Order: sequence, then C-alpha cells, then structure tokens
Amino acid sequence: MREALQSLGPFYIKVGQILSTRSDFVPEAMIEELRLLHDQVTPLPFDVFEPVLAAEFGPRWPRLFRDIDTRTPLGAASLAQVYRADLADGTAAAVKIQRPGVAQVMAQDMAVLRKAARLVARAAPRFTTVIDVPAMLGVLFDAMQDESDFRREAANMRHGLRLTADFEHLTVPRVLLTPTRRV
Repeated sequence: MREALQSLGPFYIKVGQILSTRSDFVPEAMIEELRLLHDQVTPLPFDVFEPVLAAEFGPRWPRLFRDIDTRTPLGAASLAQVYRADLADGTAAAVKIQRPGVAQVMAQDMAVLRKAARLVARAAPRFTTVIDVPAMLGVLFDAMQDESDFRREAANMRHGLRLTADFEHLTVPRVLLTPTRRV
C-alpha cells in the first residue's frame, strides 16, 4: 500500500502520512509501513532539484553554499527533499527543496478528488450524511496548500521558535536563508 500511495504522487503520500497516525482504524503493521512516507519516500537525484534552486535563487545559487551534499538527501517526503549543507559563511544547515512540478500535480489531484466527492454525494447521499467527504477533503487540501508554500512554513517556524524560547527541551530549527515558495 505504501508503494502504491507513493507511486500515485504527493497528495496520496500525504493521505498515507495521515493514515499512519490513525491506529484506531489502520492495522499496526500497515502503520509501521506508512510511517516511512514521512521521510523515506524514494529519493530523486539532485539534478532534478537543481533547476528549482536556480529558479528560486537565480543562476548564482551555488554562491549561497560552501558545500551541499548532493549525494544522499537527509530525507525525502511527499513535497520535498532535504539536503545537508554549509552556508557560504560555514554555518551548518539543512536545505529543503520542493519536488519540481509538485504544485501542479497536487492541483490536478485535488480537482479530480473534488469531482469524485461530488459524484459520491449524488450517488450515495446516505453515506455523505455520515462522512462529509467534501469537508474532509477541504481540510486536507487547506493543509497541503499551506505546506506547499515554504514561506508560510518558515513563518510558522519563526513563530514556533518564539513560542518555545522559554522551554529548555523544545527546539525549533531557525530559518537561516530568506525562504522562497519552493526552497
């Protein structure tokens, strides 16, 4: 099931991630496998992500870094891959780069699922009185829209950093570069 969700793309990987948290109706063996979708999606080669860096930071993007480990990502998930790097000043960092074309794929999947939800509502009105599929999809779509804009994620991280400042055992990574929508 994990491999099927992964092959279907980012939206379905996100569904698998959500299911991995639902031990109330997903068997434990399946949950363990679905948990891999949080950071162990099959990685793509770095050269797939390099055009995203160039589009977001311009052709001189390599000057932002002293080094970036392009061989093995730290993690790969539904929307992005993360690479270990050293900024130009030597500061250790992690660089999160969105998968190319992921926003368009998500938009297409959402459009198809909205249509499917309308068909289900018409074909099975009793089902929709129990489960409001359009509302459920709406919550998921809203969350995915927020996650697909890394500027919003960075703003949330900065806010989280302020909120956790007084807690000794809570940490939130600092955003080191000015984020873009995709990096």
